[in-house]
Amino acid sequence: MMRNLLVLLLGVVILILENSIFNYMNIFKVSINFLLIYMVFVSLSLDKKQGAFTGLILGIIKDISVGKFLGLNAFILFVVGYVLGILKDKVFKENIFTVLVLVIFSTIFDNSLQFLLSSYFLAGKPLYLFVYRGIFLIPLLNLIFSLLLYRPLKRFIKIIESV
Repeated sequence: MMRNLLVLLLGVVILILENSIFNYMNIFKVSINFLLIYMVFVSLSLDKKQGAFTGLILGIIKDISVGKFLGLNAFILFVVGYVLGILKDKVFKENIFTVLVLVIFSTIFDNSLQFLLSSYFLAGKPLYLFVYRGIFLIPLLNLIFSLLLYRPLKRFIKIIESV
């Protein structure tokens, strides 16, 4: 119980920072998805139900605060939390390479769903822009920031695992 509360609390703090301070940190006109990076890291230490629940709650909060489509971030983070909760015992999560690959795939999944819904319901951006930003640039930036956040998030995970 306390563990889940700590995971949610840090997720909310990251979301607040992402929507305020880090929102102005655009690199090549894109933003880093710190909450998605966080979900990848913590989902590998939670079971599938805890990961899914954490993703759902944090996603709903993100949708309410900044989402274009209510429920989209909740769905994406729910799926990431659930799938990585299943994979936690099947992958070598102590290897940084594994975590970075999962960040890349999660980012591409996130960007693909965002693009598909935006294209369907709004005036969509051109496909080449999605490929450049959603498949190349944003995953690369999330990868770089995952490298920077790897040690602090691993320390946090060790703390919550001991609670």
